[in-house]
Amino acid sequence: MDTRLVDRKLIERALRMAPAVLLLAILTPMLLVALLRDTPEYVSTASIWINDADEFSGTSLGSESIFDTPAQRQVNVINQLLGTDPFAREIAIRAELITEDATADDRDHATDWVQSHVFAFALGANLLGLTSGDPTAENAFAMTAASVDVYLERVAEESTRRTQIQIDFYQDRLTQAEQILAERRDAVSAYLDRNPGAASLEVFDPNYLSLTTAFDAQQTVVTGLQTALQDAELDAVSAEQGTAARYAIQDTPSLPRSAEGGSLTTTLGLPLAAAMLALGLGVAWIYISAQADHTIRSTADLEDIGLPVIGFVPEIRRKNRVMAWLTLRFRRDRHFVRGLAGSIPNPNDG
Repeated sequence: MDTRLVDRKLIERALRMAPAVLLLAILTPMLLVALLRDTPEYVSTASIWINDADEFSGTSLGSESIFDTPAQRQVNVINQLLGTDPFAREIAIRAELITEDATADDRDHATDWVQSHVFAFALGANLLGLTSGDPTAENAFAMTAASVDVYLERVAEESTRRTQIQIDFYQDRLTQAEQILAERRDAVSAYLDRNPGAASLEVFDPNYLSLTTAFDAQQTVVTGLQTALQDAELDAVSAEQGTAARYAIQDTPSLPRSAEGGSLTTTLGLPLAAAMLALGLGVAWIYISAQADHTIRSTADLEDIGLPVIGFVPEIRRKNRVMAWLTLRFRRDRHFVRGLAGSIPNPNDG
């Protein structure tokens, strides 16, 4: 094909498709902004100091790494608890996102919202952080406060549960040990009844010595179990005070005053890049379509290839002033565009 024809068609195509390309360059970043729209959130944070990592440690929920700090172990505990629906639902109820008699859909929605907007993180070796995000400052504050309360209650419940397990264990062992002690005491008494002189210091009776030794050993076991049981009962009584000493709130949940919006890259950078990409695709579209256009639609096309014009059929189009104004009058009359393109001199013309 003659290059002169391609040049003029390229100009014609650019003039005709300019409004569409500009519209594409405008709508693309708008669509990107709508898809990547980041709703500003209010963030509320609280911190807890952990003095003792043994109580309610991460190992009880499967984390057995000895290299984790106390705060990291508690982060694993909280994040695992947040993955359970009862724990997240309790936070939602405490934060008054839902009521206890809410519908199943509302409970599921509130549970998912808490699980995706409440996070735990380690601020140091012994400092634990809890944060919540929400479009409203009040809900962000309420979720953080509820998370702290529910977590500390779980710590106290776990401490009480473990202490009760210890009490039940020592009581059962003590009952068995006292029964054995009573049996050995009866055995010593029965032996003395049969052998009154066995207890005399002047007589060495190995059977009596064996019975008394077993009795003394069992007495030591009973005494040790009684001491352990008393310690467990004291721990149960002071469980609440012990939890408060081990887990101290350093920074109470705060009511955020300003929202955290999207980054400058998301706000300006990506839409600008999308506009440039759409404009580049539009220019490439114009060039490719002009190169692929081999049609003859006007007398200017015939003049370029040296063929005489016998006649032509004029194009009749319904005039639409609104569309002509919206497209800057370039698409109202094709002859105007082709005439404008044909009037531009070509450097290849001799």
